[in-house]
Amino acid sequence: MKTKIIISVLAIATIVGVALREKPVQSINALLVQTNDEGNVEIAITPLVVAQSAPTWDFKIKMDTHSVELDQDITKAAVLGDGRDDNSAPIAWEGTPAGGHHREGVLKFKPLKPRPKKINLKITNIGGIPERKYSWLVNK
Repeated sequence: MKTKIIISVLAIATIVGVALREKPVQSINALLVQTNDEGNVEIAITPLVVAQSAPTWDFKIKMDTHSVELDQDITKAAVLGDGRDDNSAPIAWEGTPAGGHHREGVLKFKPLKPRPKKINLKITNIGGIPERKYSWLVNK
């Protein structure tokens, strides 16, 4: 019985030790979904990849409405920045095409360099709202 307990404790300690040694790529709140439900459209955004070494920074976008057409070009409605210089346009949209009441996909950007401590994503002119702002803190 003592041997099983000792082995279990050592296994847990090993797992915790490995987890603590790995440097996190991004802070916990960088992974959290943020939702804006102003006007007639709800837009939820979740950062998927914001690692400096990644070829693209990817954000999951989900838009829902029951009253207007979602026919905007999301690559022209979005801009990524660090709070001082918000001018990085998306390089790709991989998802539902324009139209309809529900759209979902991944919006891709070139990584910001140098990597900022904070990233901002702005979405403009969807559902009659001039600007929606999303913001996350990330580790350097």
